[in-house]
Amino acid sequence: MELSINPNPSYLEAAIVGDRCQAEEKVLEDAIGFSPADICLEGIKTSAYVGTINTDDGEPIALVGIVDHAVEEGTGVLWSMSTNEVKKCPIAFIKVMRKLMDEYGGLYDKLITLALADNPQHLRFPVALGMTPSGQVVSVPETSISYNVYEMVTTKGLNKIYYEQS
Repeated sequence: MELSINPNPSYLEAAIVGDRCQAEEKVLEDAIGFSPADICLEGIKTSAYVGTINTDDGEPIALVGIVDHAVEEGTGVLWSMSTNEVKKCPIAFIKVMRKLMDEYGGLYDKLITLALADNPQHLRFPVALGMTPSGQVVSVPETSISYNVYEMVTTKGLNKIYYEQS
């Protein structure tokens, strides 16, 4: 199956992805009171780069993006909300995510992403994207939910490190 990125997602597409998202993506709904559709809509509003991942027939199966890190300057946070359809085409999904990272990730010194700490499938995803575990764990206050942080220093970040040390 071929997947493509629509770089101008509509609120309707975000709502579709939010309504059909995987059970694993719904863990935050109970924890923080936002539905997956709310999170998708917020992702469109706040992300520097955002798009829907669509199937051959135009069906949106994921909303993905990169948002500026709130604290770490030069760091982008890669995120996605996906439907169960993604599980039918994991290689194609990884390829499209890499394309997003290649096109926009280089505008940052570093990219990070979060993966549910207790979900082996989620923990494999960032590694498949070429990211490495940072050792940092982020917990959602007043819940048992925690995320492992994965990171990737971009070419821009490597150049910055190299030239600052020279």
